[in-house]
Amino acid sequence: MNSALADKLKPLLAYLVPLAVTSPSLVWIAIDQSVWPWDPALYGKISVELFFILLHSPTDWIAQMLNVLGANAPGVCWFGQLFVPLGYLLGSIDVALLVSIWITQAITLILIYRSVSELSGHNQLTSITACVVAASAPLFVGMSHQYFAEPLQLLSVAWFVTIMSFAPRWSRPFILNQLIIATPVAMLAKVSSPLYCLGPGLVALWYVFKPSPSSLVTHGRLQKRVLAALAGGVLLNLAAIAWYYRNITHVIRHVSEASSGPIAELYGKKESFLNAMLYWLGAMHNSFFLPMVLLIVGIIFGCGAIHYFKHSNAQAKHFTICSGIAVVQILLVLTTFSLNSNRAHRFLLPLLPYLALLICWSVAQMNRLVPTTAVIVMCLGQLAVIHGHTFGISLPNPQISGWLLPADRDSTVALRLNSLVSRTCTDNVPERYWNIVGDQKPWLNVNTLAYHAAKILAPGNGQRCYYGYLGYVVSDLDKTWKYVLLLNPRYYITSDPERYPISADRMDQALNQLNLPVLKRVQSSGLFDPESPLAEDRGILIYRQKDGAINQMRFAGGAAEGSTVAERGVQSVRGARFGERFELLGAQLTPAAEGMELKLAWRCVREARLDYLVAVHFVDEAGTILAQSDYAQDVGQAWVTPGAVWVDHVSLSAEKLKGARRVGIAVYALGRGMELVDRGPRDWDGHRLLLPLEQAGTAESATR
Repeated sequence: MNSALADKLKPLLAYLVPLAVTSPSLVWIAIDQSVWPWDPALYGKISVELFFILLHSPTDWIAQMLNVLGANAPGVCWFGQLFVPLGYLLGSIDVALLVSIWITQAITLILIYRSVSELSGHNQLTSITACVVAASAPLFVGMSHQYFAEPLQLLSVAWFVTIMSFAPRWSRPFILNQLIIATPVAMLAKVSSPLYCLGPGLVALWYVFKPSPSSLVTHGRLQKRVLAALAGGVLLNLAAIAWYYRNITHVIRHVSEASSGPIAELYGKKESFLNAMLYWLGAMHNSFFLPMVLLIVGIIFGCGAIHYFKHSNAQAKHFTICSGIAVVQILLVLTTFSLNSNRAHRFLLPLLPYLALLICWSVAQMNRLVPTTAVIVMCLGQLAVIHGHTFGISLPNPQISGWLLPADRDSTVALRLNSLVSRTCTDNVPERYWNIVGDQKPWLNVNTLAYHAAKILAPGNGQRCYYGYLGYVVSDLDKTWKYVLLLNPRYYITSDPERYPISADRMDQALNQLNLPVLKRVQSSGLFDPESPLAEDRGILIYRQKDGAINQMRFAGGAAEGSTVAERGVQSVRGARFGERFELLGAQLTPAAEGMELKLAWRCVREARLDYLVAVHFVDEAGTILAQSDYAQDVGQAWVTPGAVWVDHVSLSAEKLKGARRVGIAVYALGRGMELVDRGPRDWDGHRLLLPLEQAGTAESATR
């Protein structure tokens, strides 16, 4: 009887074990009340907004899906939006979105279990070992409690490992089918996924194209499953290709900035390759093992390797090949990391399936109960210690991954932000307006506030504002102040520097270096009035723009500056009309610290709302767009009357100007197309005005 029950349970272990070892995370998710910081809040905001765009404006949903994030792959947001309705059933969007992460992690463990089961000849104890090794890693637990993209990337790596593991007995069409589906999932998870999936992908492709007989999919039901999955894979690939096509420029820039340079060094350090490699090896230790567990696992791995070289097992040849691929993948990733400056430990998470594979390979070589049981017991002990830390049962361990956070049962900060949103994002006006958040603190930043606004106001389509910020690691006060004025914010929100001073931390200093100078500009500009402090926290300062003050200032001096730009600017584009509403009085390029500044002087011909966008394209001789700096005419969408003159200032970086021969200017509105230009050098059937860079330079020099 017991034997029959055990036989029935064996196929279920691949699901029961992952659910058991991840169940404490569900409890953590249910009790935690912490406020989400930067990236998790951004992903959460987009997930919520995508779902409600689908409800309120389904025709705009696909366009929004392709436009989200820009620099970071959108997979976690696309998947997370499916759980937003669950959030309203449970009474917490945070819980629902973290449940999506928990499901992702549980599926990952199922895939790891099945991969090792296949490679080890369906050895249940070895498969359980793989599952427990992965689930007990401090970084795995930590990422189960935060809304990041890495869990989805980990799932995609585990999927590729599964394809590699089953490749010898899968048919070629089925392997190819799995690769077609797994690849867009990986690319939508994170841009860096090819770095982690390369080895298993090549092994799988070898089995697809190797010159030997292979079984074909002949079973009718299997053929239908393959075709259905293939259709889904094609759709996913099209979605991934469309997103990357739309955002590739932002992606490339983000990868470059995150890998090396001053911004990357804020998150790490630039040093010799050897020192960097030693650092990452230490990070692997802290992210995946407690010291004693690492010692035991290391000894067992060494014994397994010795046993393999003494008693090579031909029957486990594919297991050994996959383990070799795991070693190569780990070295490839660590080498890449060591050549760059960034030191974010969470980037190590997708290596977890390879570590589990290596540990299970070593215990499989010895094929003894004692070492296998020792690994399971040590990892279960590690799992207990880690969850003890997350629930506040045990004292924090500095050797455990920094991403492992204790549950916060205090909802004070969340209630404070809810009150702040109600004060600043519910004004009854026809158009959505901008607010600026002057801080970059974990609990008070543009993403955190925008996420709270989306959770509160998106269900009733009542979100009246956008939240903006001063910029990421900005240091130019004048340029930043111009940006504030360009956004025409209704509210400026910041913290009292006396109550919340900037710490000595290097990152905090870099992110918040302009907080105090901009606050002084706000206070002395005469454009804003101080509001009464937030009742829940008098250390949060709120300033409201005086009615139309920024627009009044903007247009007051426009005529004089516009006349100067027209006189000194490029004559070939002077007086060009865009449609029936706007005339370009002149365009002038002047040298700036980081490239050039483009001044565009406009005059209103017919009364109009400034709800258009101005396209600024950097093009080569053939008119191909090399880069662009499109901007909104006025984010507050003010009305202008005939005769009003204003000048827009556009910063042109040297990088964008590289290779450009002309600057294309067009005026357009979403859903209404581009305005026709009546004169001057043009292309796009007269819809884009071309400003020759050579003539601009000549005109500029002539005025000196």
